[in-house]
Amino acid sequence: MATVSKRAAAQAAWRRLVDHLEGIRKSSGAELLAYPQPATECDLHYRDLLERRRDVNAELSALRDDPPPDTPDAAWRARLIDRLTASAFADDVLRAEVARLLAEEDAPI
Repeated sequence: MATVSKRAAAQAAWRRLVDHLEGIRKSSGAELLAYPQPATECDLHYRDLLERRRDVNAELSALRDDPPPDTPDAAWRARLIDRLTASAFADDVLRAEVARLLAEEDAPI
């Protein structure tokens, strides 16, 4: 029973971060599609949008390559926290929410 609860809490924390990044990826893609054409690489705003899309895709890829294991351990938890801390797209509200979800992982059953 404890393993199921720990896994559910870890999955919820991981999923929250993935969903947040997916939202940013989608909005960045929509901005790029709506950008007046022709756009060139020397256009600073357009280049910023391209870099944002690249960076959010890299963060998503790293997260998807390391989903919660069946039995989340301290090493996996530390990697998720490190990714969250290093994320250019996470704000304090998201960090607090993920921390709360991860704290549920440690709660007694």
